[in-house]
Amino acid sequence: MRAVAVLAGVVAAIGACAPETASTRAAQILLYVDTDAPLPGAGPGAPLALFDRVRIDLLPPGEDTPCTGCTNEFALTTNDLSSLDASVGLAPALGVSGYRARVRLFLNAFASIAGEPDADNTIDTTVALPATLPQTATEITVMLATDDVGTVVGTPDAPVAATPGAPSSSAVGLWPGAAVVPCAGAARPGEVCIPGGAFWLGTTVAELPHSLTAAALLPRLVTLSPYWLDEREVTVAAYRTFSTTRPDPWSGSISGQSWNDWCTFTVAQGKMDGSPLNCIRWTDARAYCTSTGADLPTEAQLEYAAGGLQDQRFVWGEEDPACRDAVYGEGGYAYWSFEAPICLSAYPTQVPVAVGAGGHGRDVLALAGGGFVYDLAGNLQEWALDLWNAPGEPCWSSPGVYTDPVCQTVSPSEGNLHSVRGGGWLDSGDLLLATARAGEGPLDSAAGDAEEPNLGFRCARADSP
Repeated sequence: MRAVAVLAGVVAAIGACAPETASTRAAQILLYVDTDAPLPGAGPGAPLALFDRVRIDLLPPGEDTPCTGCTNEFALTTNDLSSLDASVGLAPALGVSGYRARVRLFLNAFASIAGEPDADNTIDTTVALPATLPQTATEITVMLATDDVGTVVGTPDAPVAATPGAPSSSAVGLWPGAAVVPCAGAARPGEVCIPGGAFWLGTTVAELPHSLTAAALLPRLVTLSPYWLDEREVTVAAYRTFSTTRPDPWSGSISGQSWNDWCTFTVAQGKMDGSPLNCIRWTDARAYCTSTGADLPTEAQLEYAAGGLQDQRFVWGEEDPACRDAVYGEGGYAYWSFEAPICLSAYPTQVPVAVGAGGHGRDVLALAGGGFVYDLAGNLQEWALDLWNAPGEPCWSSPGVYTDPVCQTVSPSEGNLHSVRGGGWLDSGDLLLATARAGEGPLDSAAGDAEEPNLGFRCARADSP
């Protein structure tokens, strides 16, 4: 067994992180930690690790904060639990009742600058401790259930009971919500399966550029069912065959003096047919998807895919984008001269979107089961199914586990908008982040909802056998 960490009590003064010896095991409580959550180190094909650190506080009788030297915190891996080595020696005053242990499991990336776990994405359990007996090590186990994330199980005033004894096996990684679930049905042309699983929607404000913090969702644990997602943004040719409802068309000019010089739709077949459709209203985009038996993807579905199914900053990983990685930063002349021309030099012939609809640079999700999803970061921003809610508003304010979430509540502060995900050809690299989001509309204005050259869509379909 690995060395146990020992928390000093009011009387016993045993140094933290002491090796396990006969003396440290005498007159102590050996507290084992277990969880059903996925942790790091589970190996290829395992669910995404959702937590990686545990903190244990020893609370003296009548106190709701730990005594001096009574806190221990350490990284936690799958092997620590599966080998039954995740244990801490607690040394409260001999024979004294009323001690409690507060045990918190969290993701270190979500801890505050001061290192305090964020309550909304922490599993937090306080258990009552038995009185210690002379020359006796009493073993107990605390189970940290993933379904309890964001809630408090037990308090210093009303602790819950721990399980007597050491665990005989571990539940690590067995939380059903995190299981990687393949699609049961068959793919249709142009779509790929996104396997079900769990991830952290949103991010900490500290990880975002200042320009995005006002819209950033705080982390929420989300579990998704498997779904089918279009490989590419819907093209002009595909939309033309669907409906007589037309988005704003291309002006016929490439001078750049009017904003719809960058709209891609044409009534007749032409060179724009392979380009993603832009200048499209949310209502028309959704009507197209539902006509095919699909719908617009939710914010959660888009973010999961845009994070590479791994909670990455970008679909390709953690590195900031370069101009050849995705289609972005191409504003900066004519009608868009107010935009910063970040990547103009990379594209001698500037177009609003990449002709051919994707596969640009590293802006592609390669799926383990085969298939690719293109332009998840750049090219066009994409309509989501969700109504827009700002951080702290009803759809995203509650802690806990969200299952296949979709926001259907009008924003109290900003009105009847819909959410937009990803970056577009006009945008800076900040909006290529998987967690970047915005609200567009308003849907109840006389002009209808937004039609922008920077905005298009793709479709998603629920899996069914």
